[in-house]
Order: sequence, then C-alpha cells, then structure tokens
Amino acid sequence: MNMEISILDAAEEEYLETSHCRIKETLKILDLKPGQRVLDVGCYSGLFSAIMMEKFPGIDLLAVEIDDKRISMAKTRGIKVFKADIEKENLPFTDNYFDVVLFLETIEHLANPLKILAEIKRVVRPGGEVIISTPNSVSLFARYSHLRGATPYYIHFLHSANIQRGHKNVYSYHRFELNLQQAVDLLVENGYVVKQIKMTRLNNRRRGWLIKLIERLSILKTSWSDTMIFRCGVEK
Repeated sequence: MNMEISILDAAEEEYLETSHCRIKETLKILDLKPGQRVLDVGCYSGLFSAIMMEKFPGIDLLAVEIDDKRISMAKTRGIKVFKADIEKENLPFTDNYFDVVLFLETIEHLANPLKILAEIKRVVRPGGEVIISTPNSVSLFARYSHLRGATPYYIHFLHSANIQRGHKNVYSYHRFELNLQQAVDLLVENGYVVKQIKMTRLNNRRRGWLIKLIERLSILKTSWSDTMIFRCGVEK
C-alpha cells in the first residue's frame, strides 16, 4: 500500500498508525474496476477514500460525512462528499446506484444503525457488495482493558482527544459495539449475506510489551482480534 497520501492532522496520523493492518486487509478484499460506482459512508476526512482512488484509478467514488471540518478536509483531496446525518436522513442517492458501498469504522458511532443498514441496502445494486468494518467488543485487548478497569484504547483515545479539543460531537464516540456473533446476526437479520470475514489487529506501537504479547496470542483464536471486516452481498 502506498502511504504517500498527505496527512492533514494528528488524528489522521494516529489513524494510520493504529489501523495500518486493517487498511491493508480491507484493500485486499476490494477488487474495484474503472467505472464502478463506489460509496464511502462516514468517510471522515477522506483519507481511505483517497487511498482507494490511488489504488483503483478510474473508479467513480462518492462519500458521505456529517462533520463540516472533515468534509472540508475530504474535499481538499478531491473527494466528492455529501453532508448527511445517516441516523436521521436518507442517503441522497437513487436506488441500486452503487456497485460497492463501504461502511468502515462507522457503525460503532451510531446509537441505532438500522436505518443506515436499510439505506445502504437500498442504494447498492443487485449483485453489488458492501464492505463493513467495526471494532470487536471482545478482542483480547478489550478484555485486558476491562480487567484493569479501563476502556479499550480505541474508546479511550477518542474520549481524551475530544476533551482536549473541546469537541462535543457525539459521533466521535463509540456507542454501539459488537462481538463477532452479534455482528453477523445483525447483518443477516437486516438482509445482508456475509460472504467473507477478516479479523485483524490494530497496530499501535504505543502499547506496552505485555499488551503486544497478549495481542499476539490472538493468533490462537481469531475471535479475539481487534477489528472485524465483513464482505457482504444484499438480499433484494
């Protein structure tokens, strides 16, 4: 993966550091062709969208985001971004429009994901695919953190960062976390066909040696991994 995409702020630098493994695994799942219509739901600053456009030239990529600052950042990268509150509003696209929809590291920020799951189903074409990723609520690191009386890294960082910035956007916090079985059940019950599951870990160099050792044990049991990636079809 070419990591020469310009980094616009410290949050993006943190994202690349901790999510390097997940980004690589997600790119492996994708097989995008020129001319395909792709939607990135919850694109944040457009960093992953930019990585996709570089890796898969010629795709017709659109994105959706709620935060004005992040929309502006994405637009500086040439991403076509639409503003929408995906918990309250319909996606601003016609039925069966997209070949591939990405919903990456976003579902955990929603209090109720059912509306957007229905909307994603609506806008993806028959035979199209949906790629969803989300943290694993029972990863080995999460279990260790809870035993210590702490929240997992990916929640703690967001809380501390937003406190420092005085940022009160509730979508910056994790509100809906799932384990592997819960995630599969949620998708199947809402008309998704799970074709492939990838489990991967975060790549945080700031974790101590004990945490890194514990995380390596997740190889023994993939359901302990940090992040779950699902490649799905939809029932139309």
